Amino acid sequence: MSHPSDILGSSLYGARSRDQLSARELEVLGLVARGERTRDIAPRLGITENTVKSHLTRAYRKIGARNRVEATRHYLAHHTPTSTPPRGQADPEAAPRLNEFLQRQLTEIGQRVEELNQAIAEATDERDRLEHARAALLEAAPAKRA
Repeated sequence: MSHPSDILGSSLYGARSRDQLSARELEVLGLVARGERTRDIAPRLGITENTVKSHLTRAYRKIGARNRVEATRHYLAHHTPTSTPPRGQADPEAAPRLNEFLQRQLTEIGQRVEELNQAIAEATDERDRLEHARAALLEAAPAKRA
């Protein structure tokens, strides 16, 4: 029986290309798979947005992806602890790696939620200060005469 990648050759099962993804392309794809935006990936990696886009373009070509969704599917299917091992090879370390991966993901998501909650609290405080200042100015302003 043939494997889907034998039939499709690309897309979700990865391109049948001799080109391997570079470490940086994998790193960028991993961040994309976590939902990071290009503008957030660039400073995180110390590169420009155009460089991030270049890495993504090369990675898309190598794996046969047309967009971020297909690239994310490829990354999750081939480059995470949940990936299926090559045919005929069992991976006894898969369960512990999956657990570690999920714990890291949960930790990262929790940290991001905390960051967003802090930003919301700061924005709410700023809004309250501005509303108070506005009310004070309206009270102090002389009444308009008709």
